[in-house]
Amino acid sequence: IPFSSGAHAYDIFVSNGDGLLPEKVEAATFIQSPNQTAREELAARFPECVDKLFCVRRCLENFPEFSPRPPKNPQKLSMLSVGRLVPKKGYHRLVDLIAVANQRGLEWSLKIVGDGPDLKPIRQEISVRKLENRVLLLGASDYSRVEEEYRSADAFLFSGIISTNGDRDGLPNVIPEAMAFGLPVFAEANPGVKEAVVNEETGWLVSFQDPHETIDCITNVFARDSFDPVLSKAYEWVREHFDPEKTTAQLMDLHAR
Repeated sequence: IPFSSGAHAYDIFVSNGDGLLPEKVEAATFIQSPNQTAREELAARFPECVDKLFCVRRCLENFPEFSPRPPKNPQKLSMLSVGRLVPKKGYHRLVDLIAVANQRGLEWSLKIVGDGPDLKPIRQEISVRKLENRVLLLGASDYSRVEEEYRSADAFLFSGIISTNGDRDGLPNVIPEAMAFGLPVFAEANPGVKEAVVNEETGWLVSFQDPHETIDCITNVFARDSFDPVLSKAYEWVREHFDPEKTTAQLMDLHAR
């Protein structure tokens, strides 16, 4: 029976993430991955199968109408991050970022939407650093609540890292979602992320391992009169690559082969 299969970051990069990956790649009619980074890794491992490896991006259900964001005082910013509370998200770096910003006299706050096994250690770190009023863990939320947070935040932060077991994100959907809502995105310069976030063109690539440098970058961006051209280009990129009609048509074409 002919079949196709998907291969995501966990399947590819975590040891035995998908224990049957070699067999699937060999036997499948095609393999689809949600970003070019994952596809390139598969191509490097299975060069004999490169002709049946494809990048088929996910899609977004909603595309709000793009509207310029009003200027915001860089001294007082409300940040947002969305994702499961797991090691690969690097949330401890975001807690550190807010702590350092607080030490520098900046009134920055951070909301994290999501739940997971790292809830307790993250909450403990927030308590130890006395950031209860600055870093808020909102838990798991339905998407309507997440949309509200996208609309009300000043910036979106993505601090993904490679965890000790090799797990990592490719291009998580939360980045194009934030871009679709016109949020300035500040993201760790991971390979999958760089497919969407081109520094100073569709967002800003930073290293959260250096909180001072990241704080300087964010402050300088918000000190500008306007950064709408960057947000507009980010919005256009998402419309081009995450339109459900386009991605579905691509998948249908592959199934029709």
